[in-house]
Amino acid sequence: MKRVNSILLISGLLSLSSFALGAENYFSCSTSKGELSLQSNTDQLVYEMKNANGKVFSSSSPAYSDFLYNHYSRYQTDYINVAFTKDNFKYTVFSNYEDGESTKGVTVTNMKNNREYTYNCKGEGVDKLSDLISKLQCDKGSSLGCQ
Repeated sequence: MKRVNSILLISGLLSLSSFALGAENYFSCSTSKGELSLQSNTDQLVYEMKNANGKVFSSSSPAYSDFLYNHYSRYQTDYINVAFTKDNFKYTVFSNYEDGESTKGVTVTNMKNNREYTYNCKGEGVDKLSDLISKLQCDKGSSLGCQ
């Protein structure tokens, strides 16, 4: 019983310390490529993709300024993209809703040859990309816009 109470206490303290540091999970889900997440870590936004073997690709803790967003909305349609570029690849985390259908995931674009690879989420996961709109700059070069 003491061990269970100790574990609960430690879990509670870890959760409290994450909350106190301002860490927030804005997006996470499972894809065919692995576990995808976009979360804050104090004053940084971090993208991660962890595969089944535990290998992690991370955005190397860029500042919020390294990410751009796009948002388009009309009746029964809502598209939100959050993107960054690293090593000639563009990573776009997306959450799309149209006519009752929802699609979420990440698109990775090779900037050298314009090949795109899309990894859709399996299941719901966490989707709070709209919370980032007030924290990121608009990607004015995108046709999607920034409503």
